[in-house]
Amino acid sequence: MTRPPSAPRPVSPADRRRNLKSRSVLAGQAAAAAAEVEIALAPRADPKAAAFFDVDNTIMQGASIFHLARGLYRRDFFSGRDLLGAIWQQAYFRISGIEDPEHIAKARSSALSFIAGHSVAELERFATYAALAEVHGADWRTWPEPLRDPGSADVEAARQDLDDRIRFHAWLQQLCDEQLATARAAADDMAVGVVHDLPVGVDPGGADAWALQDLFASDVRVGCPADAFNPLGQDWGLPPWRPDRLAASGYGAFRDVVRSVLRHGDGVRVDHVAGLWRLWWIPPGEPAHRGAYVLYEADVMLAILLLEATRSDAVVVGEDLGTVEDVVTETMHRRGVLSSAVLWFERDWDAPGQPHVPPRQWEPETMASISTHDLPTVAGWLVDERVEVQARLGMLEDREAELARAADDRRALFDLVDAEGIDRSDPVVALHAVIAPAASRLVLTSPADAVGQVDQPNLPGTVDEYPSWRIRLPVGLDDFFADERVRRCTEPLRAARPSVAGERT
Repeated sequence: MTRPPSAPRPVSPADRRRNLKSRSVLAGQAAAAAAEVEIALAPRADPKAAAFFDVDNTIMQGASIFHLARGLYRRDFFSGRDLLGAIWQQAYFRISGIEDPEHIAKARSSALSFIAGHSVAELERFATYAALAEVHGADWRTWPEPLRDPGSADVEAARQDLDDRIRFHAWLQQLCDEQLATARAAADDMAVGVVHDLPVGVDPGGADAWALQDLFASDVRVGCPADAFNPLGQDWGLPPWRPDRLAASGYGAFRDVVRSVLRHGDGVRVDHVAGLWRLWWIPPGEPAHRGAYVLYEADVMLAILLLEATRSDAVVVGEDLGTVEDVVTETMHRRGVLSSAVLWFERDWDAPGQPHVPPRQWEPETMASISTHDLPTVAGWLVDERVEVQARLGMLEDREAELARAADDRRALFDLVDAEGIDRSDPVVALHAVIAPAASRLVLTSPADAVGQVDQPNLPGTVDEYPSWRIRLPVGLDDFFADERVRRCTEPLRAARPSVAGERT
């Protein structure tokens, strides 16, 4: 996991010039985008027919807007984001004045459907935070003191002043909700469907930490002690739940988070599931390895998770990698939760040479994969990309020792490939062929592995030092499924698991 930045990085004079230039261009593009919105709406027989619940579909029919925004995303992520914000604002302003009774009724029905699955108070708090963040910055800890308390009179006064912006951000949440529902409906014919992620924490300067301050230990950061891939430990910079206050509140906030994640999901992957049992708390001013474990009521939290999953008929997968007690995995399997089986780690650690266990012998109650987003991609693993990056960033104590260990790990894994009789001329395809017959209930591949991406998607323990979650695939979405590398990687998976060979991937 990666800690969200608590402060913007220093801006150089060159950056300022670039920003000024891009903002000047952006202003013109936003004006053009506004005109495109008007053009996109014009062909309707009734100019008022674009009720706000489906205006996103109307806008996206304007191909020029879509391609303009997509092009900006490819060149400059932040300018693209700003432009899309300008487009949505124009759309909102144009349709917020609709007076036609039929469309008002339809819009109200859509809004009520959205609100039925959410707490109105929570939605208002989030939209209020978003509106205040536009004025005072994204980190509420730097706001004027009276605004740091969501229940203060100053915040209530700000709600009145920012009413239009609060409504706008609530509308964006409604659009997001509808798009998630559309995505889930599109996955109806898939074997599992859409599986969402339940993160281990929240941005300490974000909306959740602002609204639920009493439930978080705000001065503490969550992380983990040293492990095989991170010898100095990890600091994720996320505030942990306070177990005493969580219990005193009846675990309502935790239930709400789980329920929200499953609202449009067929499954949930619980990041660092061991956190339901204990979390590694890092005190202020201390490095990651000088933390301590704090215990939680695992039985209660797991019961809430499984109750909500049962209500949603959802599969539950726990990410139990790293420093995890045996009781975690054992309890998960006993309660019907899948654990994680990652090829890098599935070894007989007690045998001489610590050989890899053949995937056909893996625990069935698992979700299998070659790697994860927090670990090296196959292409990166082949060239020691993780070791080199961590060495450059000062995250390793001994680069040469890590390189030697990585070489030993490669030899051990290719011993398994050879023992399975798999052609290793294309190592990426070979490792997909290795996990294809795994005994696991679910087997995954990742887009990054399938297209041979070298860069690791996320480098735990970094903030601005590494572009975690910002690394684009080398191919666009339109070309991904037609890519020959993707076909070669998925071929052994389809051949070994014929029961789902007809499902969409």
